[in-house]
Amino acid sequence: NAEIELYYSHHLKALGLVEKNIKSNVATETDYVVKANILRRLYHSKEKMDEVLGLLTKAKTLNVTKDIIMHKEEGITLSRIGRNTESKKAFELYLIGLNELFKKDDKNSVINDEIEWTKKMVYKVGQIGDTIIK
Repeated sequence: NAEIELYYSHHLKALGLVEKNIKSNVATETDYVVKANILRRLYHSKEKMDEVLGLLTKAKTLNVTKDIIMHKEEGITLSRIGRNTESKKAFELYLIGLNELFKKDDKNSVINDEIEWTKKMVYKVGQIGDTIIK
């Protein structure tokens, strides 16, 4: 439900739903990724971006489901704070996951569109280099 609320930009409603799961100790990767996405969208401070990266790290440690979107979110966040070398690596991991999905369903245009977007991001952050924001 939180993902649906996030899709419709109901950030506070989505945040409330994931917070419930986190506080109840039943949160999965998706809950942490949704919370990270919301915080990244609503705030721009380095402290909040560090919190976002912490949430994504937590998501990676759970291993409940294989949710590759966490790599995309990590790439976007790292790029936002100028850590483009790390951002590129995150996008490359996302691209690997997308390619695995594409092998299973090569007719899926959404996956193909995401692959194209990710290739562009890998290129762009690779060209920019690191410009760490403090």
